[in-house]
Amino acid sequence: MGNTLAELPEGLVCPQLKVLLLELDDDVNVPEGFFEGMKAIEVLSLQGGCLSLQSLQFSTNLQSLLLRGCESKDLNWLRKLQRLEILGLWCSSVEELPDEIGTLKELRLLDLTGCHYLRRIPVNLIGRLKKLEELLIGDVVGCDSTEGMNASLTELSSLSHLAVLSLTIPE
Repeated sequence: MGNTLAELPEGLVCPQLKVLLLELDDDVNVPEGFFEGMKAIEVLSLQGGCLSLQSLQFSTNLQSLLLRGCESKDLNWLRKLQRLEILGLWCSSVEELPDEIGTLKELRLLDLTGCHYLRRIPVNLIGRLKKLEELLIGDVVGCDSTEGMNASLTELSSLSHLAVLSLTIPE
């Protein structure tokens, strides 16, 4: 971290790599096959750049995915990351959380801080994250107020492990 990379190779063969921290220029695309040679990766922190989550489909050991200001495509591919315990989408451009996040049964921390474009969290998504310990949602400037379209605070009552809750509720 601390070095802004302007490009990445098509892939790296690092079969024992467990932690990868990258900071990229905003216009850098992470190549589709970049993670194929990193089968053991458990922690990925990416700041900047553009990433298709489909490229992580073979990263079955991934436990922490931290994306800061990273343009993320195909969020529905998160369902493939069944060991994921920590998901941070800081300052991302996501407008709606995909329902597939609800399939992440091991998720303990969901951090949506700074997701200024987030408008919708599907009903029953949060309530399905039974192991969730920390939920951080801040700086959300709007939401879909259509009844039944957005999650409600009542879903939190089913989260028996929830210890930390940070919400910024707009007017």
